[in-house]
Amino acid sequence: MKERIPVIIDTDLGDDIDDAFALLLALRAELDLVGITTVFRNSLQRAKMTKRLLSLFGKPEIPVRAGVDTAITQRMEYLLPAEMLAKEES
Repeated sequence: MKERIPVIIDTDLGDDIDDAFALLLALRAELDLVGITTVFRNSLQRAKMTKRLLSLFGKPEIPVRAGVDTAITQRMEYLLPAEMLAKEES
């Protein structure tokens, strides 16, 4: 049997489907999901949603902890150059 890799997931689950889908994939993979943390606006509500999903997926024993609601920095960093993010002029 393959050794399972211990993993902690840090998520902002709740705004769209991608984090819920990633959580389901992690549960089905050869991972040892040892815990989940939630971050970004209203992290406590995100933690509650995560616990509900874990329960629906049959894994209610995985610990979930709410993190901070705000970013460490208020400035957002983008991978694209600023000129590509600027609005097009008419």
